[in-house]
Amino acid sequence: MTGLFNYVKGGLTAKKLVDIFTNRKKLSDDAKKKSEFVMSSKDKDGNLIYPNADKDLLSHYFLSGHMTNEVGPGLSFAIGVGKEALDSQRFPYLNPSQGYFKNSTGFSMDDLGADYAGATNMDFNEAYKRGLFTHTESVPQNNDWSQPSVYGYGEGNFKKVIEKFK
Repeated sequence: MTGLFNYVKGGLTAKKLVDIFTNRKKLSDDAKKKSEFVMSSKDKDGNLIYPNADKDLLSHYFLSGHMTNEVGPGLSFAIGVGKEALDSQRFPYLNPSQGYFKNSTGFSMDDLGADYAGATNMDFNEAYKRGLFTHTESVPQNNDWSQPSVYGYGEGNFKKVIEKFK
């Protein structure tokens, strides 16, 4: 477990953790701006350069990359996994009838794939070519996106996401 934190510049202290989560908003805003730029990028003929990219997955990629620069790949990815666990709204002591976090989208394997690509500094074009900025999830129960997909664990197909890394 300590290996996960060895990369943190200057060691992991309570102040460093506070700084990381304080800066998360700034990093998140920067990731969203980069995502918007990518989504609107066009070639000389006016065609989108990345037509199959999803803005949310791009944000996950860029934010994880930024977090890697702050705390290293292991902790960056661990933060992404923790965020998805919280998004799942399935913790028994956190208001199980409605979910603890308002506006959360649920657990997403697709988000984790983009997080992993960003945390490991996978080349952007390589991640795009592998399809890490596109969703694999099925339509959720009753076409209600607040419900988990038919796979029973949230959005995304685990096997399809893993295949993107082969």
